[in-house]
Amino acid sequence: IAEDLSDPVIASRALSLRFKAAMEQADLAEAELSLARNQELVAELGQPTLTWATLHHHATLRLLRDDADAQAAMEAAYQFGVSARRPSIAVFKLSQEIWFLREQGRIGELEDAFRQLIDLSRYPMGIAVLALVALENGREEEAAGLFDELAATDFAHPTNNVAWLNFYGLCATVCALFARRDCVPILKSRLEPWADQLIVASFAGWVSGPVAFHLGLLATTVGDWDEAESHFAAAAATQERIAAPIFLARTRVEWARMLLARAEPNDADRAHALLSQALDTARERSLSKLEADAVALMSSS
Repeated sequence: IAEDLSDPVIASRALSLRFKAAMEQADLAEAELSLARNQELVAELGQPTLTWATLHHHATLRLLRDDADAQAAMEAAYQFGVSARRPSIAVFKLSQEIWFLREQGRIGELEDAFRQLIDLSRYPMGIAVLALVALENGREEEAAGLFDELAATDFAHPTNNVAWLNFYGLCATVCALFARRDCVPILKSRLEPWADQLIVASFAGWVSGPVAFHLGLLATTVGDWDEAESHFAAAAATQERIAAPIFLARTRVEWARMLLARAEPNDADRAHALLSQALDTARERSLSKLEADAVALMSSS
């Protein structure tokens, strides 16, 4: 429709939304095509907000693939947004790097920003992030209190924006870390309809990996081994196809954790192979948290 209208501004906005939709479908070829077309448009338009969107999406792809220029691309988008006075630009930058900071053992760097967010409003997404940050930094009692606050509402989250699916992925992660079997059914019901998608928020900047990965965590929590294996296999296949090495390494670690818990014949050998692959990725990319988790599981096997 935008092309039929011959309005390049509307076309640019449409391409930004098409990029996000393609990312949700893990169709990176379409996402890259939409971005390339949009970059051509904004070069002629010279509108700061539209230009920022293309820089933001460019950084998303670089981060997903952990390219050498990923951090530089993210910083370029951030600095351009600041200069263009784009509202809440810092939130977009924080959300882009959350999972990568976690694997580097640096997720605590996000605490002040998200604590400020929930001090202003008990926004569920902010509470979920802070629960993960607290748990990863050894403050289990605080994390449990925050998670219980969410569970008491049946994990309610506004559906008038795209953060809700990301919220449920975060809650599934914390649920698995706490082994909260009681919360698995409701979180599974919220995630399951979108099992074939990637979780994408913050205007396609906050990518949290496949929904299938989070369903694998929940299935492992309740000991549904066949379902867990199916979800981890699906997540790994997607991550290999789209060349997302850090997300793939985390999937291999959690898949291995599930195999070691199941302890069927050959499970230990399969787990060791997955952990060896994850460990190679962690060491190549200086991911201290991921490395520590892989080493701990290898030692236990």
